[in-house]
Amino acid sequence: MRIWFSGPRILHGLVRPGISLGREDWNPRLPSYRRYFARNHWPSQCHAVGSLSEVTLMTTAYINFHAPINPLTAQRFMAACGNVITQGHDELYLCISTPGGQIASGITLYNFLRSMPIKVITHNIGSVDSIGNAIFLAGELRRACSHSTFMFHGTAFDMLTQAHLEQKNLREMLNSLLADEQRIADILVERTKITPDQAGQLFAEARTKNADEAFRLGIIHEISDLAIPAGTPILTLVFN
Repeated sequence: MRIWFSGPRILHGLVRPGISLGREDWNPRLPSYRRYFARNHWPSQCHAVGSLSEVTLMTTAYINFHAPINPLTAQRFMAACGNVITQGHDELYLCISTPGGQIASGITLYNFLRSMPIKVITHNIGSVDSIGNAIFLAGELRRACSHSTFMFHGTAFDMLTQAHLEQKNLREMLNSLLADEQRIADILVERTKITPDQAGQLFAEARTKNADEAFRLGIIHEISDLAIPAGTPILTLVFN
């Protein structure tokens, strides 16, 4: 029998007495089910198929990310995701709120999340801005709290010090900005209902979308407040 659920419970070997499924689609030739399961007490997100000889737990790991996007935060976030896989979790639930940051780090995180061999769920719990949208769109299932927002704007280049720039330098900078903007636009078009023209308009006008607008554009699949099961461990990434 296979059991899928979200939460920290651990079963070792056989199913223990008192665990309930509340389902009747098991194999009727296995009367031992009646010794192990009552009815109507197992969480709604669980289901079971197969036989008692195959007990597999499908567990969800929660990560809370509330920080700018830069090489440091990206590296630590990828390390945390690697631990999720190493620990044997089958699903990553990313609670995210970010002001955005460096495009290269954001694209790296998008590609990393898309490469993970487990299901990735992203949930906007505040505001997802700028390159943070690319990271958010890596989720196979995407949710947003009812009062959350998504902000889009064009790419920019920060001049931290005075610099002498020739035409070739400016051209190189412009080409880099346009290339970064195109990469973000390609992700938007690929992962949502947004058209290339709409993506360009979002960048040009620096638009902010609420949850309802994000749903209509296919940025999210559901509008729902975050509900973490009781007793579930949460990894909150803190950057000092």
